[in-house]
Amino acid sequence: FHIAVDGWEGGTSIYPRLCAADAAPRLASLTIMTEGRDVVGGVLPPLFSGQMPNVRQLCLAHFTSWPAGLFANLTHLCLHDQSDVGRMTTSEFLDFIEQSPRLEELNL
Repeated sequence: FHIAVDGWEGGTSIYPRLCAADAAPRLASLTIMTEGRDVVGGVLPPLFSGQMPNVRQLCLAHFTSWPAGLFANLTHLCLHDQSDVGRMTTSEFLDFIEQSPRLEELNL
């Protein structure tokens, strides 16, 4: 599932739809590329009711944090345009990486 939008604001129509959507147990790849700088405070909301257990490939632009435990099965992770504001600490990021023991590729 791949989204490219100019901005990701809390009031846009896609935001509540994706958060309220049913679980996505078959979703294997998720990309959210935004051009917006104020991306709901940089926090990725719990999309698909927080249920995406099979996401292996994740690519995010402008998101600096996400719900804990949301992406435990990653093999590929791409993070673009990470703002200094709201970004995880190094320790938090390493804890996140540790939760993805199958991670093969990291692109920062």
